[in-house]
Amino acid sequence: MNQTLTNEQLTKELDTITRGLKQQETLKIQSETQLKTLRTQFKKVESEILESGVEPKQAKESLEKLDSEIYELLEEVKQMMSNQESV
Repeated sequence: MNQTLTNEQLTKELDTITRGLKQQETLKIQSETQLKTLRTQFKKVESEILESGVEPKQAKESLEKLDSEIYELLEEVKQMMSNQESV
């Protein structure tokens, strides 16, 4: 079915398309800005990790090890406190 659009209908359609394109361009710019910010943050954190003497790829492992050590120390302190109370 061939439908002929009036000038007014064409103008409305073009306006809708133009608005959509502008919104998409705005979203693209926002996304690029956010990506740039995240990359900068990543580089900063990576640099800080390297400065602390840990390889970034092994950071998770190192953090898990530190968490385990902290937990063990806390348990020792609790045990000491428990022994202290019973004296």
